[in-house]
Amino acid sequence: MSNVENPNTLPDEFEDVDFEIVEEDWNTYELSDGVIVRARTILKKILVDPINPNKYGFDTVPIILTVVAPLANRGEKNNAPAAEEYNTLPNYEIKVSKNHEPFNSYRILKNGQVMKLKLVITKISRVIDRFDANGLPIYLVNSGPMIHIEKESTTQSGGQ
Repeated sequence: MSNVENPNTLPDEFEDVDFEIVEEDWNTYELSDGVIVRARTILKKILVDPINPNKYGFDTVPIILTVVAPLANRGEKNNAPAAEEYNTLPNYEIKVSKNHEPFNSYRILKNGQVMKLKLVITKISRVIDRFDANGLPIYLVNSGPMIHIEKESTTQSGGQ
């Protein structure tokens, strides 16, 4: 079984392995307040421990969120909080009515193995009376990655 680690736990001599995108998609969350939140993570790097080639790390960008809200859920434009305010903002949890959380897949070119990465949302909270530059409500999202690396290459060589 492949071990997936935080890149910071890999030795300094880690190898940055090239990969190709097999499939990427957006996560979609229909919320109980009538809003749709779409989220996405982007894989930047796959890293491998040269001492233990079954030990991988990964690096992603912070999640990207987009909000689709009916007019009734919109408010004052340009009322977004400053970055340092986010941990102290009054908010309330919003229930997810329906979700779609597909795996994104990446093929490691060196060995053909496929890494599957899924963004998993554990909680969505709506910030009270704060809105972005377009008047869309602000949401706080708790999330984390789910990663699986297949043991063997999924590609078959053409033998006789």
